[in-house]
Amino acid sequence: MPPILSLDDAMTKVSKTAETIRLRGNIKPHEEKRIQEAFALLAREPASAPSAKTKGRRNTFRDFLIKLNDYNCGPQFVVLCVVGLGQSVIASMKEGIRLRLPPEIKDHAHTLTGPVLQRLTEDCLKKVFASLRQ
Repeated sequence: MPPILSLDDAMTKVSKTAETIRLRGNIKPHEEKRIQEAFALLAREPASAPSAKTKGRRNTFRDFLIKLNDYNCGPQFVVLCVVGLGQSVIASMKEGIRLRLPPEIKDHAHTLTGPVLQRLTEDCLKKVFASLRQ
């Protein structure tokens, strides 16, 4: 089971992920796959899960991603949370931390975003929309 993070720990991971993506200039193939799965999860109702526990974790993750959008954080922050934290960590967070993280991210938006992240996010979104049309 992933460690349960504090709000500061989660923000540190998100910040380090933003810096790593900026320095690297790209995302790794396994990260891109996770990002596309998260955007697809946001775009449609979740598919049936093999177990009730898996369904609950997926719904918790989806609710968190929706909350990011409710704070107008934008899809770049979905990318940062998916790559930096992942579904398991987000689903394992205490509810209070999960609820406080989107506004905290919004407060630090200017230090987390940049042209590299924007471009990579747009590329992932294009691929997701293309696959959903099929």
